[in-house]
Amino acid sequence: MEQKSIALLEELTQAIGISGDEKEVSRKMKNHLEKLSDEIIYDNLGSVFAVKKCGKENAKRVMVCAHMDEVGFMLNEIGDNGLAGFIKSVL
Repeated sequence: MEQKSIALLEELTQAIGISGDEKEVSRKMKNHLEKLSDEIIYDNLGSVFAVKKCGKENAKRVMVCAHMDEVGFMLNEIGDNGLAGFIKSVL
């Protein structure tokens, strides 16, 4: 894998993106996607859509989809009865 790709993955995975608070990841994605797309669209849930127009009539469409959020808790205990205990992440 190229160093540039590794750096991008590192930047995106190190951004805080706990479910419900993905703003930092969204901003970083926008910064990278706007160089490659014709339009950036957001929905009311905070999703980011990058649109790249082809210009050819009836061209095939491709969608790449992924989650921006991350797990916002850490397992800290498994009881004798099998129940798991969690620590909630604090921003």
